Amino acid sequence: HDSIPVCVVAESKLADTLCEVCFNTVSEKLAIDKLAGGLTPNAYSADGIIYGVESNNGDFIVGINWNFSPDQEGENEDSHLLRTFLKKAAEV
Repeated sequence: HDSIPVCVVAESKLADTLCEVCFNTVSEKLAIDKLAGGLTPNAYSADGIIYGVESNNGDFIVGINWNFSPDQEGENEDSHLLRTFLKKAAEV
């Protein structure tokens, strides 16, 4: 698997969740072809491939298109995203 630099759109739910807005992640080279209605891209690679999406209404609906791998030893972007997801799920 290749390491891919991904940048998150600044004013997005995903950016509010993560500590960094640009980071390297591992990709299996899968890409989003068409977005469903109500979704907005929120993370891209330099070549324009969409790596994240979110709802464009008030709901916390966030999707990522990279291998999710929370760090067992410390903190990384996936750890922050997982904690936020669990917090939002507990609020439902």
